[in-house]
Amino acid sequence: MALGPKPRSYAQRTPKKMVSLALRSALSDRAAMGRVGVVEGWDFPTPKTKDAKKALAMLGLTGKVLVVLDRDQDAVERSFRNLQEVKTILASELNAYDVLCCDWIVFTQSNIPAAAPTTPEDES
Repeated sequence: MALGPKPRSYAQRTPKKMVSLALRSALSDRAAMGRVGVVEGWDFPTPKTKDAKKALAMLGLTGKVLVVLDRDQDAVERSFRNLQEVKTILASELNAYDVLCCDWIVFTQSNIPAAAPTTPEDES
């Protein structure tokens, strides 16, 4: 065999601007539907699923809920992780897929994504 098979990689990378645009679009879609919640902070001194369930009930959130957390909120993550309808994610790992898969998104005041400033070049 003169010309045998050669290993190739057909992997493609999505451009970073396209990924961030998809996330912004997904977040604005949820915001337009009124499905974004903001709390001042989660006050769980110890991890208790009962407290997490109570907090969601007080907010009136039903269906699948995405809770966006900071790195130092370990007790909060442990409180929510046993709830089947709740998914927790770090603010740095927020992505369009998880936003679109959940009915509600809950941020704290400290991890709300800031709107990207627009420049005259972006408007044209």
